[in-house]
Amino acid sequence: MNVRTPSETDLPRIEGAIPEPPRRVLASHEPRSKTTVHGAPAALFGSIFVAAGALIVLCALNVIPTDDADFNVSRELVAVIGGTFFALPGASLVLHGLVGIVAQRRRDRARVVEAPWRWDHAWSQDGEQHSGFGPFRSRVLGIVGISLFLVPFHWLGFEIDWPWPLRIGLGFFDMIIAVAIGDAFLRLARALRYGSSSLRYDHFPYHPGDSIGLRFSLARPREFGSLRFTLRYVEEAYETHGTGQNRTQRVVRYAAHEQVHVLNREEASWVRGSDVAVAFSIPPDAPGTALSERPPRYWEVHVSGETIGPDLDEVFLVPIYARSPVVGPRRN
Repeated sequence: MNVRTPSETDLPRIEGAIPEPPRRVLASHEPRSKTTVHGAPAALFGSIFVAAGALIVLCALNVIPTDDADFNVSRELVAVIGGTFFALPGASLVLHGLVGIVAQRRRDRARVVEAPWRWDHAWSQDGEQHSGFGPFRSRVLGIVGISLFLVPFHWLGFEIDWPWPLRIGLGFFDMIIAVAIGDAFLRLARALRYGSSSLRYDHFPYHPGDSIGLRFSLARPREFGSLRFTLRYVEEAYETHGTGQNRTQRVVRYAAHEQVHVLNREEASWVRGSDVAVAFSIPPDAPGTALSERPPRYWEVHVSGETIGPDLDEVFLVPIYARSPVVGPRRN
């Protein structure tokens, strides 16, 4: 079913001012930072794991001569554990660090202080479009990676008699995989139900104090009980939790600024076969986007809709940058 693009006067339009909610943790969506270590530190830290994994594999395969008496399980199993537990995660971290270094150097060469939107992120000036199956593919890849990581531990469980605490711990990770599989099927159901989605900008970029206009559309529109649009300023933070040897670092998303608009059943039913235009007013003192910084800061629009079956749940980036002498041309 094709989405009809009506004239401006045909579109339902909702407007409002941004309230001042307290800063709160966002747990509903994944952060843009996949790890708290980037660039050269990530490459260096990962290389240590690669070296440790390579040493274990070489010793297990007797490339570096070792005594059989030093192994309580088969050499092949030790090699698999060394490769999956150390070498592969380390190589992934090294690759992440090198990609970050190259990207940062490219940004530095293209950096124009007056127009950060030109180098801060690979923006499309028309808007952002999501493939319906993208979230499903990413979840499946994550499941495959974790499953491969756990294979040698299950193998080891058949070779030696593990104590019950370790068996329970392994079972806990198996439950996580089961939950992730359920989430993957939910994402697949959403993809089949809604198809691709898009959010188009009426201007690029936006600045504090602007009135911005956005158009949301679906490849397979549905009739919604309600449709909710949330314009949100997100600050990611790298936080340390726990004490002593139990300390861990993780990425936390905070909503520092929000504006919410809700379409009721009658208004949301208009989405079937059409676009929806949404208008927001950005405060003059609103902070700007900094996606290339670590941790990043950015504006997003979260679109959620209630209907029979899987609910709609999409998040789009919005290019809101601090005002400067150089601004993008306005499109009518």
